[in-house]
Amino acid sequence: MRSPLAFRPPTAMTSSPPKSPRRVPNQERARALVAAILEASAHVLEVHGFEGATTARIATKAGVSVGSLYQYFGTKEALFDALTAELIERLMLAVAPVVAAAEGSVEERIERALDAGFRVIAPYPTVLRQLAAATDTAFEARLSVLRRQAIELVGVLLSDSTSTLHSDEIAVRARVVVNASEGIVLNLTRGDDSARIAREASRMFARYCAA
Repeated sequence: MRSPLAFRPPTAMTSSPPKSPRRVPNQERARALVAAILEASAHVLEVHGFEGATTARIATKAGVSVGSLYQYFGTKEALFDALTAELIERLMLAVAPVVAAAEGSVEERIERALDAGFRVIAPYPTVLRQLAAATDTAFEARLSVLRRQAIELVGVLLSDSTSTLHSDEIAVRARVVVNASEGIVLNLTRGDDSARIAREASRMFARYCAA
């Protein structure tokens, strides 16, 4: 069973000060409560979409009162900002070590990275798409930071694997790989064979990068 989403203080990945929870969950019980709220918000968003993901539905799914939810998140937007931060951080923590590890071919490393990212999103595949379409959230700002970091990682991977590409070519190809991967992640749906998608995408990217 996957571990629940856990609240973490903002990291250096944030491009601007996030909307903070009203209370910081310092105690273990409080952290567990916030984790339950974030997990519930992801599942409610998956089922009902952004407009239908009301705080009442989220509180019911989390097994807490609406009042308890508002102790930590003053608005629905603040709640989904925290969810965005958590999901994006989990994506980076899953993908970055795989891309950075100097083991295997470009294709193998990209496949492992995509598969790791897909596993993070698998329990709620449409959540990132819902957040991307919503207004008044920090999704795009946070995603842009992740995108820049991912491009740097893929650029390092390509630099390690080839000496024939100019640095400008590597930068462009890294951007294309990351942007295409982002499109794949945002369009995952429940029931997709994510391992096969990762495998096919990595083959395509490897051929492109080797051209």
